[in-house]
Amino acid sequence: MRRLLLLLTVSLCACHWYRGAHAIVSPDDVQDLESTAADDLACPEDRVESHPLTLLTRVVEGCGHKRVYAYDPLRERWVLASVEKR
Repeated sequence: MRRLLLLLTVSLCACHWYRGAHAIVSPDDVQDLESTAADDLACPEDRVESHPLTLLTRVVEGCGHKRVYAYDPLRERWVLASVEKR
């Protein structure tokens, strides 16, 4: 029983450490999103702004358009989730 409890404790600590040590969406992924969104919006990249909505989604705005992108961690790419024109 003690071995099982020890194994469970070590496993939980390892999972917690792994999740905390590795970001789900890296800064490089965010930069790739802003470049892609600039092309999608036909807007200069310096006029495109993004901010997190949730852990895996970001709102991107530029040139009068607003889009929400979701990050697909299995494919390691951004997917367009919604489009809004102002």
